Amino acid sequence: MNKSAKIPFRYGICRPSEYLRKSFATQVSADDEFDNAKPYSEIPGPTLLQGLRSFLPGGKFHNKEPIDMNTLLNKEYGNILRLPGSFGRKDVIITYDPKDFETVFRTEGLWPYRRPLLAVDYCRRKRPDAFKNSGGLINDQGEVWGRMRSAVNPAMLKPKTVKVYIPAIDDVAIDFVTKIKAIADDNHEMPSNFAVELEKWSLESIAVIALEHRLGIITNENDAESQKIIKFSSIITTTPFIFLSILKKYVDSAIDRKHNAKDTDDGDERVLEKLLKINPDYVFALAMDMLIAGIDTTSAVVANLLYHLAKNPFKQEKLRDEVMKILPTVDSKLSTTSLGSVPYMRACIKETMRLTPPIPVNMRGTGRNLVLQGYQIPKNTDVAMFGALLHLDDNHFTRSAEFIPERWLSGTDVMEGCPNNGRSDNPFAFLPFGFGSRACIGKRFAEMEIAIVLLRILREFRVEWHYGPLKYVQAFIVTPTNDLKFKMIPLK
Repeated sequence: MNKSAKIPFRYGICRPSEYLRKSFATQVSADDEFDNAKPYSEIPGPTLLQGLRSFLPGGKFHNKEPIDMNTLLNKEYGNILRLPGSFGRKDVIITYDPKDFETVFRTEGLWPYRRPLLAVDYCRRKRPDAFKNSGGLINDQGEVWGRMRSAVNPAMLKPKTVKVYIPAIDDVAIDFVTKIKAIADDNHEMPSNFAVELEKWSLESIAVIALEHRLGIITNENDAESQKIIKFSSIITTTPFIFLSILKKYVDSAIDRKHNAKDTDDGDERVLEKLLKINPDYVFALAMDMLIAGIDTTSAVVANLLYHLAKNPFKQEKLRDEVMKILPTVDSKLSTTSLGSVPYMRACIKETMRLTPPIPVNMRGTGRNLVLQGYQIPKNTDVAMFGALLHLDDNHFTRSAEFIPERWLSGTDVMEGCPNNGRSDNPFAFLPFGFGSRACIGKRFAEMEIAIVLLRILREFRVEWHYGPLKYVQAFIVTPTNDLKFKMIPLK
């Protein structure tokens, strides 16, 4: 290396010798802190037997919603605890302190580790013909993960790429609104299986991006293939294996269409086109990742947002005023410009993900020996950072139990008299899409899909809810368990 070369350093620009000296000093300091901390074995928490009993029928955690279970754990053991591993799996450290979140994220290293999904790992081993050389961004680790993430970042994170899909995603949302009109009863109420309809919308939207193809499960649901897709999509996060043949068929078809299509060079290159140029082996794995991570999450956010708007009609009307400005008629078209002019919509989405996050925890394996709240946390320890508990803590979010999108706005339309506009002064207290190089790669697409379908729904309906509070299932993705019988009252 050229001795005069300069390399980036977190505190500025320094020469290599200075960088190495500061890095060494930091590591020595961290090692000293670790050696002097309380031992890992002293971290409070239930024994393995106590933990297992707690989740069995009659146990205090049995059928508890995630937020309720963690409230009990936090009350009993404090801001950090250890859940013993079972059935060959490692312990999990749970922390409720955003300072710990920052420590874990800032030291996770070049290739962050996140505990893989066993069902996806099983699929990868059973179908190497489909996955080729990649298990996907959800399950791959180390340098293999790093190569794929670096390769697909340009295809997934550039705003220009996302904007290309606005017309197609809008078409899906328009079809969904038509479906709402068709399934409403005489009292304008949705059927008890409306959650399934939301999943169809979500899957149809994701397919437009991942496969460049309309599956037709909203408009042609009686088709035999559509019926299979609908059935299998509802269990993709737990048993994706049975979905693989259908997915591979659509991936191969999409690749064939791209190979046979004329190159228009219109500058609007899409995800599939970019991936085929980068590495064709990544196409299937990324499509699977998008389905696993995107179906239940986006449909849950839409369900929760409809619920919060129905319970807060003044907020709904405020949002509708914004909707009417960019969609003055039901036939108005969405554009990149108009979709960028919905600050209150974006605030409503954020507030929904604060109150009812579909993924309430961020998981990481520690990248080095750490000290969290005075305890030794060895390298490669799984840490669950449960941010959802902070979202409902008045010490972090003023009037935390209330739906107040204004806390996310700037300018004059804010929560007056509230420190930091009613938000936590620690940015790590709210990370709905994760943090760092392993943050959610589909964030921009998810936000676009949610915003567009809500714009279309609110342009034609006033949403009401006449039942009890939403309840949630304890699973990898937290989704409502209620019958989503919203009233969709047509606007005059």
